[in-house]
Amino acid sequence: MTPDEVAFIDAAPFPVLNILRDGVATQTTEPRIHVMVRPLAPIYAYRIFDDLLRAIRYAAAKSNEVYENASTARDDDKKTNKAYEQEKCKPTIVAKALRHFQKLELLLRDYQGRAQGQYAARLNEVNAAIAFAQSQLQARQRHLTKIKEDR
Repeated sequence: MTPDEVAFIDAAPFPVLNILRDGVATQTTEPRIHVMVRPLAPIYAYRIFDDLLRAIRYAAAKSNEVYENASTARDDDKKTNKAYEQEKCKPTIVAKALRHFQKLELLLRDYQGRAQGQYAARLNEVNAAIAFAQSQLQARQRHLTKIKEDR
C-alpha cells in the first residue's frame, strides 16, 4: 500500500486493518468488508472530491497566472500582440477555462458536503449496530450465567 492509502485507512473511525486481519483468520472477510463499505464509501468520495478540488484550484491558479502574464505581455509590447494571438494560451480561452473551474469548484463543494452527511449517517448506523450487538451479547452472557447458576 502507498503511504497515502495507509494514512486513509489509519484515519478511518474504526481499525480497518485489524477487522480485515480477523476476517481472514475466521474466513469472514467478505461480510466484514460488506459492513465497512457503507461508512467508508462516503468518506472516500469526500477524499476524492477534496483531491479533485485541490487540483482544480491549482489549475485555476496556473491558468490565472498564464492569463495575467499574457495580458501583461500584450499590454507592455504591442508588437508582440500578433505573436501572442498565435499562441495557444490566449487570455480569452484561459479566462473561459477559469470560469468553468470556478463552477466545478462550487459543485464539488456541494458534493463534499453531501459526502460528509452520508458519512455521518453511515457512521451512526455502524455505531447503532455495534451498540445493539453489544447489548445482545450482554443479554446472552447474562442468560448463560443464569443457566449456569440454576444448575
